[in-house]
Amino acid sequence: MNRLLFTFILAFVFHVPIWSQTDVTHLIVNPDFEEEGIQGWKTKGIGPQTNSSFKLKHGNTYAETWTGRGSKLSDTYLTQVLTNVPIGVYTLTVVGHNIQEDTPNAKQKGAWLVAGNSRTAIEVDGEYSVTTTCGNGTMTIGILLEGCTGNWFAVDNFRMTHTIVADSLQPYIQQLIAEAEAADLHLSSPEQTELDESIAVLKTFVGSQQTDGLMEAMQRVQAAMRAYLLSQASEEHPYNMTDAITNPSFEDNGTKGWIVADMGPQSNDAFKKKEGQIYMERWTWNGNAVGDGSVRQVVKNLPLGNYRLTAMAENIQEDTPSSKKNGAWIYAGDQQTPVYTTAQYEVKFTCITGEAEIGFMAKNAQGNKISVDNFQLWFLGTSYEANLAQLQQRIQTAEELTSQHLNADTLEVLTQAIAQAKAYQEGQDMTSIAATLNDAISKAEASIASYELLSKAISSARLALKIGGEKERDTYENCINTAQALYDNPQASNEDLTGMVATLERAQFVYRLANGSGTVPVVTTYPDVIYGCKAAVGRMSVKATNLREQGFCWSTNPEPTVFDSISTTYYDFNGKVYLIPDLQPSTTYYVRAYAISTRYAVGYGDVVRIITLPEADVQYSYNMAGDDATNERIDNACKTAVSYLNTWTSIRGYRPSVNYDPGDDGAHGSYGGWITIGAAFAQNPGTVMHEMGHGIGVGQHWRYTSWDSPLHPTMYWTGERANRVFAFFENQKDVFDSEGNFVSGGNHTVADGDRVHVCYGLSGVTAPIDLLRQAAFYQGMYEDGMPAVGDGACPFYSFDGKEGEKYYLTNEKYGTIKKFVATLPTGRISYKTIDINEVANDDNCAWYVNYDPKTGFYHIQNVETGRYLSFRSGTFTTQAVNTLTGAEDIHMMPSRLTMTIETDDTTMTIKPYWLARGNRVESPEVLSAVSATSSSLSVPQLNFYDTATVQHWAFLSATQIAQLTGNKNDTAIKNLTTPLSQGEEVLYNLQGQRISVNSVFSAPSVLPKGVYIINHKKIFVK
Repeated sequence: MNRLLFTFILAFVFHVPIWSQTDVTHLIVNPDFEEEGIQGWKTKGIGPQTNSSFKLKHGNTYAETWTGRGSKLSDTYLTQVLTNVPIGVYTLTVVGHNIQEDTPNAKQKGAWLVAGNSRTAIEVDGEYSVTTTCGNGTMTIGILLEGCTGNWFAVDNFRMTHTIVADSLQPYIQQLIAEAEAADLHLSSPEQTELDESIAVLKTFVGSQQTDGLMEAMQRVQAAMRAYLLSQASEEHPYNMTDAITNPSFEDNGTKGWIVADMGPQSNDAFKKKEGQIYMERWTWNGNAVGDGSVRQVVKNLPLGNYRLTAMAENIQEDTPSSKKNGAWIYAGDQQTPVYTTAQYEVKFTCITGEAEIGFMAKNAQGNKISVDNFQLWFLGTSYEANLAQLQQRIQTAEELTSQHLNADTLEVLTQAIAQAKAYQEGQDMTSIAATLNDAISKAEASIASYELLSKAISSARLALKIGGEKERDTYENCINTAQALYDNPQASNEDLTGMVATLERAQFVYRLANGSGTVPVVTTYPDVIYGCKAAVGRMSVKATNLREQGFCWSTNPEPTVFDSISTTYYDFNGKVYLIPDLQPSTTYYVRAYAISTRYAVGYGDVVRIITLPEADVQYSYNMAGDDATNERIDNACKTAVSYLNTWTSIRGYRPSVNYDPGDDGAHGSYGGWITIGAAFAQNPGTVMHEMGHGIGVGQHWRYTSWDSPLHPTMYWTGERANRVFAFFENQKDVFDSEGNFVSGGNHTVADGDRVHVCYGLSGVTAPIDLLRQAAFYQGMYEDGMPAVGDGACPFYSFDGKEGEKYYLTNEKYGTIKKFVATLPTGRISYKTIDINEVANDDNCAWYVNYDPKTGFYHIQNVETGRYLSFRSGTFTTQAVNTLTGAEDIHMMPSRLTMTIETDDTTMTIKPYWLARGNRVESPEVLSAVSATSSSLSVPQLNFYDTATVQHWAFLSATQIAQLTGNKNDTAIKNLTTPLSQGEEVLYNLQGQRISVNSVFSAPSVLPKGVYIINHKKIFVK
């Protein structure tokens, strides 16, 4: 019997009035391309576009394919298969064109709007429609280009209407009558009578143009057939109810409708019992065991009665496939059947609640390959005795729960449900009664489990208290008593109980740390922490024995402890690389390594401050041009790759277009983001990540490919940021000089690759650490100056300035420590000649440097005037502003080399910077000296070579000026008896904690007695 026909008739009846034309655009997924471009469409060679060149576009996005003027477009398509389409006549409408741009009004050939078996040519700008009839529930719609003569095709705003035409329904009426009569066994039963009467009514519409009442008549026959066949179902004549299972053979997008754990869709032919193209499997090498895995779903709207579930399945070692292996089964409701060798398996069960969970489960499975496919469900009829036995079994289960410790209200509901079930009499609605009982049992079991969980936590806490020390004992004991009171409370909710478990565990941890003893672990935090916008990684070393745990802790406070956020997750890559997850973009964090001994002594490493990157925004589109399994693999690979880029980079505006091309023998990517992946190549996240690397410049942009590149003049990359990433993951030691500057080259390996690929751009990798370091390396190259999205070097926290510190700007080539950038009364800036011994007394030469974590740019403010360095009217000047704008954004681009400054008192190695306009272009305007004698400053475009020292500026702090001149900062101790001046408003205690001073400018007496540091350099005692 054609059960699909009945499904479509019902969909039609419930959703479409038969007497009118109805808009059914909702059947189309993403009809105007506003949902992630071409999401929902299967395409080849057509992609999303957001420009305004197509004047008929609807919304922000349309679909297009384009080639050079005078050329002709390749064959391509944009299609979508609509499902659950009601019977009737459909009109599909779009706006579009197929043109040669030089002659846009000339009609071109080879482009069609398609619906079902009908098509309409698309030519010049306009609206186009095509009409077709659908009777089998599915319809393909879309665009087809074959032998196209245009160079630009564009389309948007798909719309569809539905109309009933009586003639179009005649074949389906006759088919339904024939199938109903074929099922008729001519019995004497109420179901037989209803079937006969419904067929008679439907026959009156055969050959008629009448539509009033037609769909009701078709629905009545369908319902009568179902009731009739269900009434006759038995072991010998089962009724097929497989259509109650969503995606029973995994052909619809693999896992759609299923809850899947540790298994995945597979399209190979290794499973000999598979049905169609896709089955579910988990696999490992011969001799190993796959362990756990499952697929499951809840099947609903089941009639009361007995059922048989079948499935093709296996749990085998592939080298001994006929040997039975334990640990896998198919199940339905409360029944299960073990799965061993490759075969069809069945499980019988009774359903009295209207729904049942079905599936395949593996727990410690001994096979190296588990597979399942082709679930089928059969109704075997109903038996009052069997149903009643099932109800009695559920009553017994419920009664056993009533004697356990559970919430009083939940117990009351359970008791009432038991009483209702016990009072059941034949003829009542058993399904409703059983469903109520089942729900009460589930809630009771959840409550019991929550109380038991807290009970175990209390026992563990009392044991810890018994053997523990005296520090914080009273506090811990009070926490235990609070937990006991909650356990004794019959009104406690599951949420309160599980929350108290977490509280007890935390309290136990605090108590044990307070009473820690023995040798404190010696912990070292490695100085470089690699961070993205949402996560970071660090390295550490520990000198200790008998460790309980080690990892990283972090906080937005300067002194993170194990009571803040912690992570013990690590990857093995040249030692342990610890993950610091769940960070917020553009946020200052303090991180450090820690270790806890088995006796709860805690050791910490040094604190490292990081400022996470601004949030990334990488979005992809995929053309869905393969079969379901291919599309799922590639789409998931894209999601994973983009997730890593959006976690470990600050790349924004990158919109890669990923395309499956079965004719491609590999995978390819071009600058900007066009990517193709072939049929015979690894369709995994590493491949996508590798090709996306080409999209942001690897092997594509001249700064990577040219021998004349300032970043890649040899086989080695010269940029510091990517090399820091490389050194971190290679676990290279001693890569910082005494001044804290990163040193690459020399005894240290620098990142190398050819001029097409990059050292960490590994294609086909899947391990998280490989994807992580690949993304981090791309970010490093972006910061070094390889434009990722057609812009320029990525701004980042490049200069570690101190808040409130004065800085003095001197040029690397001209006038080093003899001339400094200063403001003039007009607001303009000059390169002022002034002795280094005097510059600290001239605040016209002093600047505050502040970082904006939201943008990655810096704001540089003159100390004397309060005006900001600003790019206006084609030059750098200073501007008094209340609200900072993009004109005040300064990109501090670090030089790849250091410079040495020498005086009679000291020699200092520091890193200079390009001061660039913050407009994110490849060659922005920069501040430059003119000559050794000129006070003028020029604004040329960026010269990104190391030799461009005339564009390099050293930022010398007041402390460094004092060191260079031999005049140490004033550190005289002063008694804090007078109000603080606004210029001295930054206070710290000796623990490095900043003190709020809003209330002490006029009343210093509010400060406790002690020693304070102001502006990092003056010490006051109160």
